Amino acid sequence: MIILWFIFKLPYFTKADSARLKITAAFCVIMVIAGLFNGFSSISAMSFIQTDTPEDILAGIVGVVNACQIAVPVGMWIYGILLERVPWVYDTVISGILLFLIAGFVNLKINLKDYFMNKETKNVSI
Repeated sequence: MIILWFIFKLPYFTKADSARLKITAAFCVIMVIAGLFNGFSSISAMSFIQTDTPEDILAGIVGVVNACQIAVPVGMWIYGILLERVPWVYDTVISGILLFLIAGFVNLKINLKDYFMNKETKNVSI
């Protein structure tokens, strides 16, 4: 979704007649869709952590996961500095590509399909 922000540099959005309205509408649509996906993934991730983490370390794991949210203001600060020095299109497209590469790397390291197949087998046998 972040990579889609490059569309704001297309001629359709740069014409002076109604560029602000078009950019605002497209940005709102992109952010609503991204927010929905973020909500779905966050809820699923926290449910996964709560159901699959042993109870004796659950509080510590949830604490660490929630503490990692401290990185958000730091990331916003760094992103703000970059936005002042580099055109915003490059920042957003590069961020989206990096996120895509990280997700691909994680997917190579963790085979989620096998994990969930094994989990279903364990639940059926119990």
